[in-house]
Parts: sequence; C-alpha cells; structure tokens
Amino acid sequence: MYRAIVFAALLAAPSAAQAAPAAPFPVTVSQTKQLPISGAAFYVAVGDEDIAAINVVTSRIVMISGKKTGITCTSS
Repeated sequence: MYRAIVFAALLAAPSAAQAAPAAPFPVTVSQTKQLPISGAAFYVAVGDEDIAAINVVTSRIVMISGKKTGITCTSS
C-alpha cells in the first residue's frame, strides 16, 4: 500500500509573510527524500513532528523522513 505525506514547503523564503504557497511535496511513510531548496537553510521546522522529521544536511540540502500518513508544513 502506498502511503504518502504531503508538505507545503516554505524553505529558503525571505520571510513567511513574503513566501508564496509552494507545491505539495509528497514523501512516502518510512522513506526519506531530499527537499529541493533555492537558498541556504540555516534552520528548519516541521509543523507536526508525529508526521515527519526534517534535517539540514548542508545549507542547501534538507532531508525529510515520513513517519506516518498526514499533511504538515515546513518552514525555515
């Protein structure tokens, strides 16, 4: 069975107030996927930590791991 998590990504935006809505970014449960970002990420956050984990690997590489089915968002 295919189970996915969908993220509304706001990474590398100048500010949350200026950020345009991002396209959904599906991640399969129990899988890790690289989130493409256009600028440098110094910190990241995920809206619901029960749904996903997010880690900064480098300033331009962010990995998202699916924990359970749901919808959440990320920000930096």
